[in-house]
Formats: sequence, C-alpha cells, structure tokens
Amino acid sequence: MTAPPALSIVIPAFNEATRVGATLDAMRVYFHATALDAEVIVIDDGSTDATVAVARAHGGNELRLISHPSNRGKGAAVRTGVAAARASVVVTCDADLATPIEELPRFLAALATGADIAVGSRHIEGSRIARPQPWARRMLGGAFRSAVRVALRLPVDDAMCGFKVYRVDAARWLFARSVIDDYAFDIEVMHLARGRFRIVELPVRWRHVDGSKVELRSAVWRAARDVVRITARSLKR
Repeated sequence: MTAPPALSIVIPAFNEATRVGATLDAMRVYFHATALDAEVIVIDDGSTDATVAVARAHGGNELRLISHPSNRGKGAAVRTGVAAARASVVVTCDADLATPIEELPRFLAALATGADIAVGSRHIEGSRIARPQPWARRMLGGAFRSAVRVALRLPVDDAMCGFKVYRVDAARWLFARSVIDDYAFDIEVMHLARGRFRIVELPVRWRHVDGSKVELRSAVWRAARDVVRITARSLKR
C-alpha cells in the first residue's frame, strides 16, 4: 500500500472543459518545481462537455478523477472530494484557479503554526485583484456577502472565496455535517466552523477568469434560500 500524499487538492468541476486543463497544467508545473507530494482530486459533477477527457489529458500521475452521474452542485462535489482525500491537509480551489497555486505556502504556514483552517480573502488588507469581476457581480456579491456575514456572524469576511486549506480532521468534521449542495456551501461550512476551529483569513492574489457557468441573479437567489436553511438548522441545534 502506497503512503498517503502530503496534500490533497479538491477541485469541483461542472462543464469546465475550457478552464480545467490550464489549472491542472499549472499545478503540475508547481509540484515539479517544489517537489510537493500532492494528489489532485477532480470531481466531475455530471458534466456534459469534455471536462473528463480534458482532466485526464492534463492531470498527470497526481490526478484522481471522481464522477457524479448527474449534476448535484458545487457543495456536493467538494464534499465528495473531502471524503476521498488521503492527505493530512486538504486544499479546496476552483477549476479556474482564480487564486494561483503559488499562494499555497502562506496557507500551509498558517496550519503549521496552529490554525485548523486557512481561508483566502479577496477583500481584506493585502489582497491583490489582478482582474476584477464585472461591476454588477461586485456590487450584488458585496451586498450579499455583507448581509450574510452580519446575519450569521461568520468568522471570516470572504466565506465564498474558493481557496481554502484545512486540516483533514477539521474538513471531514465540517463536510460530514454540511447539507448545502449549492454555492452557499462555503457559508454553511464557515458557520459550522465558528467557535469550534481556529480560522485564519489570509489575503490572496485573485483574478476574474471568463467562462463561469454561474448566472448571478439565480445564484444569489438560491444562496439566499440556502442561508435561510442554514439559519433554521442552527436554531435547532
């Protein structure tokens, strides 16, 4: 039986054929340059395009590909990846790698000095936005982020930034208890983590990457619905 890797990187992917190849290429280059022992777990969330073929072509020996037979949602895909992770540290990131993998050392250092979770933020001092989102996304997303943080007393400013690093025991505890399958899963996970795990929020480099499958108004409406579910569940505990 082979020894587990030092790091598991979980990438949810739904119809990401145009973006996931470049992400996997960048990761392979980084692993080679740093001699980092990592596995990359791509969760194909019921894609109907060439996501699977592209991932296999670009993933290299580090790739583990898991497919959902139908689209279940980003939260469900990340939950599947966390459950499959073999390393003691789990990274979750988006298929577009909007936060470059070169940001990883600061997050690993945070865990090495006692954090259970290191969360990337696009909105705190020190963050650098190379290419911002379109104006409408920034305005609507910012208003929603602020309202949710106040309503749920979240421990971080940017719960929905895709780049996060967890101790595997913390990740498994949180995702085993999460139920949100859609885009608000990050909000639920941070809400569950509040007061139980030590969380550090770190500024990141970030750039908007074209090709998102998210329709903004629909996503915000669904996320708002899920925030109501999160609130209702927390009141029952």
